[in-house]
Amino acid sequence: MWNANVALYFFDTELVREQGVSIFVAGKMSIAEDIFKEAGNHVDRLWLFVIASSSLALVLLLFGRKPAQCFALMTLVWVVINAWITFWLQQHIHLPEATRVEWTYRHVSGMMYINVLLDVVYLLCGAYLTGWGTRSPEHKVMLSAFGKAVYVQGGGLLLLDAYFLLSILLIRH
Repeated sequence: MWNANVALYFFDTELVREQGVSIFVAGKMSIAEDIFKEAGNHVDRLWLFVIASSSLALVLLLFGRKPAQCFALMTLVWVVINAWITFWLQQHIHLPEATRVEWTYRHVSGMMYINVLLDVVYLLCGAYLTGWGTRSPEHKVMLSAFGKAVYVQGGGLLLLDAYFLLSILLIRH
């Protein structure tokens, strides 16, 4: 009969099925829990980004001139999107432990690769809006401000998501 500790040592990257129920072995559980803890830190950083963005947007909306107000409006749109995403991620952090660990281990790094790619797309969209603004005299101020707001949001999210992805990769290896 196998010694359970020896089996866990050699098969720590395997999902073991016992009586039809999936369970994680010790090594995988530890990695998943570390990733999960980092996911909680990422959610905290995202909430801070949402709060900072909304605070900046409200100040600019109330006290800024037209370009700043356009920047603020686009930033507020992003605040709503970022808050929804952060709330959704936070709900997954409160799953039952077995489900949470499996979800974290299986899906988080894949999601973060997609997020980092989307963040780069946001930066490209910001460049497009800013460039389009220079070609459209009647909407120059608005489109340039929208583009700059998308730059700020895309750049901020890229930094946060890339940091989280690197943390996951370091935990896994």
